[in-house]
Amino acid sequence: MTHPPDGPYGYGYSEPTPWATGIALIVIVAALTAAGVYAFGAALAQIHPLLAVVVNLIAVGGATPTAWRWRYAPVTRWVIFGLAAGVLLGWVALLAGATPDKSSVALGHSILAAQPAQQAAALAIVFDGGL
Repeated sequence: MTHPPDGPYGYGYSEPTPWATGIALIVIVAALTAAGVYAFGAALAQIHPLLAVVVNLIAVGGATPTAWRWRYAPVTRWVIFGLAAGVLLGWVALLAGATPDKSSVALGHSILAAQPAQQAAALAIVFDGGL
């Protein structure tokens, strides 16, 4: 995409880019977005990990066309870049937190090694919130 010499907005002049303010805004928006994406994804992953993945992909897929159109607006572009960075950071945090801890792996192995009647009882305790 090429822009006229007076900038992408057609104001007849081009103002200098406020890099310090823009980068500060990106950092703040990215931190808030990453916290939100992580918290929401972790809560959904407790229900079912696939649910967390599907909801995240639908949300990003729905917001992307609007964000793509706003990427050249003077103030909004900094927010859009912060949102993109925050979503990526939130996803990285979710993936880092997705590794099972040793107690859940040990519980899974002990359930699999048990007899069928014991497996049913152990699974009933797990799914009823007894552990």
